Amino acid sequence: MITVSELRNEFLLWAEANGWKVLPADVPQQIPEQIAELYHPPAEWLDFIGMFQSCTNAEETKWFLTCQDFHPRDEGFAWNDFALQSLASAGTDTELKQHITAFWNAHLPIFMSADSEYAYYAIHTPTGNIVSGTEPEFEEISIISENFTSLIEKILSGEIIL
Repeated sequence: MITVSELRNEFLLWAEANGWKVLPADVPQQIPEQIAELYHPPAEWLDFIGMFQSCTNAEETKWFLTCQDFHPRDEGFAWNDFALQSLASAGTDTELKQHITAFWNAHLPIFMSADSEYAYYAIHTPTGNIVSGTEPEFEEISIISENFTSLIEKILSGEIIL
């Protein structure tokens, strides 16, 4: 089994080779307590993202959410932007809003894309599976990996292209 440190080092080599901009954190970062309490995310993901301040492609149209992204911000995409978009599109449909809220309470976004279409990867927190979704129906998902480490390994091997 690969360690988080080894995974991080391999990921940094991949990022450099693929033109990604990665800013390491000086000290390990943490997500806000209320996010941790709601989602109970896996330690492997927390350890990995805690090592970065930011991680984006060269065009800044794709990015891994880091601890800083889970804090309130005045501009750009919020970590839960796709959930907010879905809720807004539900209008006054209370049943649909409940469905959307339940979905997003079990899916923690970890990667976002605003490239050719809005898309994301999220951790399905009850299972640890990594899922993907796209606009316009963000809640229609596909499982792409059994866990976060497997996701990164698939990216490193070229099985998943970012």
